Amino acid sequence: MAKVVTTHYEDDLDGTRLGDDELDTVDFTYRGTSYTLELGPNNAARFDADMAKYIEAAIRAQQRGQARDVGPAQGAPVAKARRTGRTEPVGGTSSRTAGRRQVAGRKSVEQLTANQRKAIRAWANSNGHNTSSRGRLPAEVIAAFNAAHA
Repeated sequence: MAKVVTTHYEDDLDGTRLGDDELDTVDFTYRGTSYTLELGPNNAARFDADMAKYIEAAIRAQQRGQARDVGPAQGAPVAKARRTGRTEPVGGTSSRTAGRRQVAGRKSVEQLTANQRKAIRAWANSNGHNTSSRGRLPAEVIAAFNAAHA
């Protein structure tokens, strides 16, 4: 005798029985926890519409192994919502970014040659600045050297 197994899908919100072609699996993350919903067409459309306003106001989070995305999320895949392509100037303050904590980043520093570093160290040590023979030169020492030689 053969064994027949039948799989039935139900909408996670209202329990409606779904056919294979009606099933919409929605994966999303909220406050660091990932979730999956199995929804029918009506509830999936409602979910997409509800999430669209939050996605529109959000910026895309950094993904592992990728550089930080400083612009608004473009084509964010969450809940199949679409972005309108709205952009803002980078570094400007808007209602979205006001009140957010600023994260310190690396300042672009002019690259010094080995001879320049050696000269700055010699000048610094002979002018009352304590610098080691190796390692990073403090910005204050470089600024003082530049001011003395301007």
